Amino acid sequence: MSETHQQVLVDKKAKSAAQGWLPPSLAEDRIVGTAEAATYCNFSVSHFRTLVKAGRAPAPIRLSERKLGWRISTLKAWVDQHHHAVAGGAAA
Repeated sequence: MSETHQQVLVDKKAKSAAQGWLPPSLAEDRIVGTAEAATYCNFSVSHFRTLVKAGRAPAPIRLSERKLGWRISTLKAWVDQHHHAVAGGAAA
């Protein structure tokens, strides 16, 4: 997923959540659910859950007994790190 596409997702989700009232600096602190997190990382929900259970994706924040969430900033950092690791491995 390109950086531009990720920023569009962050902007779109921040606007829908805050109805345009949140400053852009808070958009990356927004917490998203499993489906949104999986979409942001460009994975299916089932694959994202598998990665989380295996400890290969960012640890979730427990919002309730059954609800998990992830900060957009955490997902962005993880995707960026994963992208650089993959790009670095392909160049070698």
